[in-house]
Amino acid sequence: MRSDVHHYEELRKIFPGKFVSVRFEDLALNPMERAEHLYRDIGIRWSSEAIDFVNTHTQLQHETRLTKHPYSTYRNSKAVVFRWLSSLSWDEIATIQHHCFDIMHKLGYKLISKEFYDSWSDFTTSDLLDEANE
Repeated sequence: MRSDVHHYEELRKIFPGKFVSVRFEDLALNPMERAEHLYRDIGIRWSSEAIDFVNTHTQLQHETRLTKHPYSTYRNSKAVVFRWLSSLSWDEIATIQHHCFDIMHKLGYKLISKEFYDSWSDFTTSDLLDEANE
């Protein structure tokens, strides 16, 4: 991943305005806003069809056969963003943070403490993420 980010940064210098970074969490938490921004960045017209697609693929309120399939593109995007907090142990998170702190910082992810992990039910997005890069 470090190599990927390094190459991205180098290519962005060589070809300014030709690369867009998209952080999953930003897209999942604000799918309409971020998709519209992405369309604008890459020069595609933001259409009613695009709006319909984003709505139907990111705002499902109940599980259906479409959401249960592992390769489905239909999801309630906001529900999956921070699922890792309940599926990873503190030891796993600490190991990831230890080995990846530099790249996490570069990509706008904040490190969390054991105390935060133990009481994460009351967190806000800004506890985990820096502002989205434009």
